[in-house]
Amino acid sequence: MTRNILLLALLMGVFGVWGQSVKAQKDTGQHPVVIELFTSQSCSSCPAADKVLGELVRENKNIIALSCHVTYWDHLSWKDTLSKPECTQRQYDYAEALGNGRRVYTPQMVVNGTENFVGSSRSKAKKALSGAHKILPISLSHLDERTVNVQLPTLPGGAYKLQIFGYKSNHQEDVKRGENRGKHLRYTNSVTAIGTPQDWDGSAAERALSLPESHRDGITVLAQSLENGAIFAAGQISTQ
Repeated sequence: MTRNILLLALLMGVFGVWGQSVKAQKDTGQHPVVIELFTSQSCSSCPAADKVLGELVRENKNIIALSCHVTYWDHLSWKDTLSKPECTQRQYDYAEALGNGRRVYTPQMVVNGTENFVGSSRSKAKKALSGAHKILPISLSHLDERTVNVQLPTLPGGAYKLQIFGYKSNHQEDVKRGENRGKHLRYTNSVTAIGTPQDWDGSAAERALSLPESHRDGITVLAQSLENGAIFAAGQISTQ
């Protein structure tokens, strides 16, 4: 009898530790991390960063990635086929929020809206990921081909904006001119459209958001502080 009790206690201890481990793993996976890469097909330093982003996405399932192609390299002999003025403006907004003044550069990675560094540095990217503040998931589901349903979590009271992005999950480009002439470039989650931001007070809510034109393969929704641009919640869904 005593032996059976000891065996039962041992098994309960083992399953208790296993349960805690599973719970910890699930909790870690529930917190997305947002990486935005500001890049350009005309920038010779960018392909290395494009490659790093793709590797990070393959290695970390909780990463929500966006490649935002800027326009200020387009005056050279090659115009980026994915460049958008909204991406350029978004990078300038980050420059001010992050204390960089009006200085922008490529390739630049921004993690959760608070950490920025040269995007080709895998070591800095890994460090930023390991130290990233926790953000909450936003649940997304399709209502119809033009609308997505968004379930928003509760955030600390404040002023936020909800930003919706359409993206192309994989893109390949043969560059024929400019600094990357002759290169075959690959991109991960390139932004194809940015919708009009909506205000939000951080209260739990359910909203129907219209999909931006050219949303292509997927939709990303970010909740950012209007005060400093920090991302506090994020979600992503495929539209394929």
